[in-house]
Amino acid sequence: MEREDEVEFLREALRRRVEQTSVRRVAREVSMSHGGVYNLITGKVIPYGKTLIKLRAWYLDRWAQDGEGLSPTAARYLLDQMLRGVPLALRPRAGVEVLNGLEAIHAKYGMTPPPWLPALRDELLEDLAAEEERG
Repeated sequence: MEREDEVEFLREALRRRVEQTSVRRVAREVSMSHGGVYNLITGKVIPYGKTLIKLRAWYLDRWAQDGEGLSPTAARYLLDQMLRGVPLALRPRAGVEVLNGLEAIHAKYGMTPPPWLPALRDELLEDLAAEEERG
């Protein structure tokens, strides 16, 4: 996930949470000022450095608490976080490997893989194909 996409993903997560609660409540959750959160959700500022680290930690914590369910977009974000140490150009390939392993685990135990898995794998395979065309 490119940085701009990550920022928009986190911004949208903030917006959803503010709709559920309030700007002040979300600000406490993220350990930011309410004005800072407001400026983020309205697009007046772009998070960098410590703010981006706080937002990542907040999202992962909220997701773990709420279990709001995974969409392919949210699953990709989580996968990107797990693969953060892998160079950006190699992440789609590494992501496909992780998803293939996850699917194999589900098959081993007679479980159906989550519905977002095939969609995310297809997205990553498209990224790989586009990268191969460019390079």
